[in-house]
Amino acid sequence: MRFIQRSEKILESLKNVKYSSFEELKNKINCSISTVRRDIKKLQDQGKIFISHGSIHIKDFPNNKSFYQFSENLTYKKQISEKAASLISQNDSVIINGGSTCFYMHEYINQNNVNIFTNSFILASEFIYKNNIKLSIGGGTIVTKDRLIQSPHNENIIDHLYASKYFLGAKSINEIGLLESDPAIINYDNLLMKRSKKIIVLADSSKFSYIDGCYSSISLDKIDTLITDSNIEAKNIKMLEKYNINVIIV
Repeated sequence: MRFIQRSEKILESLKNVKYSSFEELKNKINCSISTVRRDIKKLQDQGKIFISHGSIHIKDFPNNKSFYQFSENLTYKKQISEKAASLISQNDSVIINGGSTCFYMHEYINQNNVNIFTNSFILASEFIYKNNIKLSIGGGTIVTKDRLIQSPHNENIIDHLYASKYFLGAKSINEIGLLESDPAIINYDNLLMKRSKKIIVLADSSKFSYIDGCYSSISLDKIDTLITDSNIEAKNIKMLEKYNINVIIV
């Protein structure tokens, strides 16, 4: 069992109790005590748990289910975000937009001296603990339902940005392109797209199975790479490749 699967079991177990011991978690995930200690250390470094008086406690995740479905397709989202993070180089400059899959990238960016711009305050709150990252955020009003920062003046800031890669998600995807439910997000996506050399979309296969959002954000012909999971249907791969999108399946 890989760390990503063990960590899910640990976090799920801690959600159901106030606290747990190393021994209890060892028995729940059926591995050695040394493995549990290593996993707990990683989760602690990621800011997901804390240890008090020898007991392990989970930190609260955002509970706004209208957007941050942290547990939905979690394994796929983490695999996708891990692959996305691997595309970042040392000394790189990237933009990471809001979204639950993009959120998990913070766990896997270990390259040195990475410049990151984001409009997600919850993602920014994770990056401030990482010494290898120089973080910039857009100013403005916090939109609590989307966990984003928006401002009519952000265009002035974005005009001075340059990124080698722009990582973003979507509510859903079809032949029209990436779909969103908020027109303000559409404008912001397009501004950031113009300041980025490559557009990389993070989307688990469920994003192709329904329509969620009535506004077209970015058309498929503007996307360079899309990272998804192995459950994506062949017809959707064919649709993406028709637009010369590099499809990475994890």
